[in-house]
Amino acid sequence: MALSPSVRAIAAFCAVSALALPLRAQAQAYPEKPIHLIVGFQPGGVTDIAARVVGQKLSEAWKQQVVIENRTGAAGMVAVEVVSHAAPDGYTLLVTSTDFLTINPSAYAKLPYDPDKGFTTVASLTNTPVVFVTGMGTGINNLKDLVAAAKAKPGTVAFASPGPATTNHLTGELFADVIGTKVVHVPYRGGVPAAQAVVANEVQFGVIAISSAQPFVQGGTMKILGVASPERVSLAPQWPTIAEGGVTGFDAGLRVGMWGPAGLAKPVVDKLQGEIATALKEKSLLEKFAVLGAEPAAMSVADFTAQIKREAERYAKVVKQEGIRIE
Repeated sequence: MALSPSVRAIAAFCAVSALALPLRAQAQAYPEKPIHLIVGFQPGGVTDIAARVVGQKLSEAWKQQVVIENRTGAAGMVAVEVVSHAAPDGYTLLVTSTDFLTINPSAYAKLPYDPDKGFTTVASLTNTPVVFVTGMGTGINNLKDLVAAAKAKPGTVAFASPGPATTNHLTGELFADVIGTKVVHVPYRGGVPAAQAVVANEVQFGVIAISSAQPFVQGGTMKILGVASPERVSLAPQWPTIAEGGVTGFDAGLRVGMWGPAGLAKPVVDKLQGEIATALKEKSLLEKFAVLGAEPAAMSVADFTAQIKREAERYAKVVKQEGIRIE
């Protein structure tokens, strides 16, 4: 006997509800064992500290251990690959910069992961703007001086970054494109060596992290030309933004987030994001971030995903224009 439309509708609803029950139960029980946060960079940096302070808050809230594992190498891609192969149960999560989604797909010839289908976005954590800096002997005192110098002799003014195809590198290239000239990129092996090169006047300017610049600025051997963000940073509100120096359209920095493997259940994602959003409002956490020049960057998964897409498109244009390719 054929079922009436109303009976079929009820049956379909019951079937969907039955499928949803295990997911709800999973989220309610989660976490039942230690959570492992896989970090792509060394201890002590912005990404590592973001993972540790957020992990501590999750541990306190859920009375469950959160283990930090630093899996360094290949510009953070070792950690990314580890999580891409993990079980999608919420117990192995990635904390790293958005570079693996915004820059690497266009800059690297081959990736050990699928940037489009390999991950589930969980939460945005922090944003640390990069800063434009110069040494004391360059004769450059502000951003307008830098723009004038770069335009006066295109292709001769050099800048330091922590390495090729980093946010810092591409921000420097984007800056040159915006002001309509060419600059020379000089990559160094990390933020501190790049900062030291600026202080030694090996280059005319640098694009580096706030944490790398701060000790030299405090020591009086480095000048801040501008912060590459729409607003001044709370760590040093006296530092002007790039826009205040007359170059608009800049919002570049180290954006740190959390991801799980593809297929991570939405109820688990929602539970993680809800707790993280609460943690990012706590004064003690904000103070720890502020020391690094980092700002909390809580936003919805949809907004975070849209931000990553915009930046991936922006950086892809720079990579193509400058012929950047890492084998």
